Amino acid sequence: MESVEYQLIEAVVRRTLADIQDSPERTIRNLIDMALHFAEEGKFERDFFSIAQHMLEDSHSAYYDLVKDAAMNVDTQRILRFGMNLGYNGCVLGAKIIRQTEEAHRFNIPWSLTLMMDTQRFFKLEDRYHDLVREAKELGIYTFLISKKGSALNVLPLIKAHDDCAFVLFCEAEDVTPELIKACEPLHHLMIAVYLSSHTDEACRLLREKKFLYSLSVPYAQEEAKEIISGELFETAQTLHPAFTLLTPQESCPEALRRDVYDAIRSAREKQQYRTIPLDSIGDFEIIDSIISQEACNACVDESGTLWAAPDRPMRNVGSVFETSFFDVLREAFPKA
Repeated sequence: MESVEYQLIEAVVRRTLADIQDSPERTIRNLIDMALHFAEEGKFERDFFSIAQHMLEDSHSAYYDLVKDAAMNVDTQRILRFGMNLGYNGCVLGAKIIRQTEEAHRFNIPWSLTLMMDTQRFFKLEDRYHDLVREAKELGIYTFLISKKGSALNVLPLIKAHDDCAFVLFCEAEDVTPELIKACEPLHHLMIAVYLSSHTDEACRLLREKKFLYSLSVPYAQEEAKEIISGELFETAQTLHPAFTLLTPQESCPEALRRDVYDAIRSAREKQQYRTIPLDSIGDFEIIDSIISQEACNACVDESGTLWAAPDRPMRNVGSVFETSFFDVLREAFPKA
């Protein structure tokens, strides 16, 4: 059941978005101003939207072109639902619950949760996945990233059942078929992230034709890092019209190179050079979490239910989330310093 405040904000956002095609610049500024008004209590929310407000003072920002493109080519209902679930449930309501729970129980809670799923096993574990998402929401987590092995169609029942959350579903370009697009059409709280490959342009074309909100996903190592640092990768990415370009280091990528890449991502974002918003799926997500609750916390659940604190750091002594409550697993894994 949506709260009265949620319904009020949604109504205002809906009315504001009605003007987005006629005046995208004014509409996005109005949305940021409204977000600042409703974010008075939270430092994270105020800081985030203040930075966005400052960035949009640049009338030549490529992000205005991104907004214009989204206004013409993304279903407004998708912008509204995904944005409300991510922005209000995830970063306002969820952030408040996270802070309260961390203070009361003295352990860290991530603001988002990655699920690495074997879709062939999903139906055997479906009830437990639903329990996991419900438990996560009780702790303030409303943003879920699904990295799957197998058919993307198999995990859609989980996404459909939790329409108060923001889901990002990572797909190979070959997964993006008319069948998948038809099945995903009612899921306005879903964003598909397509792995960059030689077939990604066709996948993005199909998503764009159906007015989906979508992004690119780029796992990077040495070779891809060079293209990120030079800006070549973002030049290529923006031609495919993704809202975000999500970059994730592979295990073979050394720490020094990860730092160089993150510096390049932040620089590109601050300069607003490209019609896509670059995000580091580790560095940026940890910064968001550290602002919400001071101590950075990143979490992933693999196919066996094992919790990982980072792509190369499984927490093997805290129990499986399929056998132990998520609350207890997090409390054991991430005690406050």
